[in-house]
Amino acid sequence: MNKEKLIKNQALTSLKGSWIILIAMVLTISAVMIAIYSMGSIVQLITKSLDTATGMAKSGKEFTFTLINIIDLVVMFFLTPLINGFFKSVYTVAHNEIPSFWEIFSFFNSPKLYFKTILLNLIFVVILSLAFFAFDFGYLVTMITDSLKTSNTALTTLITAVLNIVFGAVSVLLISFVYLFFVNYAMFLFIDDSNSNVFCCFGKGVKMFVKNFGNTMKLYFGFAGWISLCFFVVPAFYVLPYISTSFATSAKWLISIEKGRN
Repeated sequence: MNKEKLIKNQALTSLKGSWIILIAMVLTISAVMIAIYSMGSIVQLITKSLDTATGMAKSGKEFTFTLINIIDLVVMFFLTPLINGFFKSVYTVAHNEIPSFWEIFSFFNSPKLYFKTILLNLIFVVILSLAFFAFDFGYLVTMITDSLKTSNTALTTLITAVLNIVFGAVSVLLISFVYLFFVNYAMFLFIDDSNSNVFCCFGKGVKMFVKNFGNTMKLYFGFAGWISLCFFVVPAFYVLPYISTSFATSAKWLISIEKGRN
């Protein structure tokens, strides 16, 4: 049995008794973010800055519309330690323990821990935002379809759909690589020792990824089928705990090896 298969089997074994708790956490985080977004939309409707037909700002109300969106994003960002709480719970599961649902709020326990987590997440957000911007290939799809200059609407629609799927898949692959390179191990290193320096977690996380590049990518591609199911949204609530626990299990062993060397 290869390492990746072993890690998956260990994750599935560890998840017994914890599935419902982790799914409840995913649902809670999703509900909180959706509620904040909805509140923003309601405020935009109240201030008459939202054009319901287009979903964009009404003429002359651009400032109000944008300000509400910014406030929405800021509030969401300051609640991101909920996500760290989910990953901490996943790390607990990887150690064959059943987490408490309230562990999702564990990074709100003290001001120092909270603001360290916020700093960590700010770096994550900047890195991933740059990746989303760099690997948004929508402009290429537009360029290619425009260059075809075909009058056949059905053919143009088909080509556009195929290009969107192809470039979308490439975009997901590249963004996933950035996540694995900068975020994955840094997150678990911080969870393993929240007293450690945030920037040191990044340095150690990158080194850990480089040293275990092949095995990490094999583990990731081993979930390709599961990840594709997330397109239908509902399976994501099953897939996220499974994938997260698998990577937490991998990180657990790698971190223990690093500690042994030190």
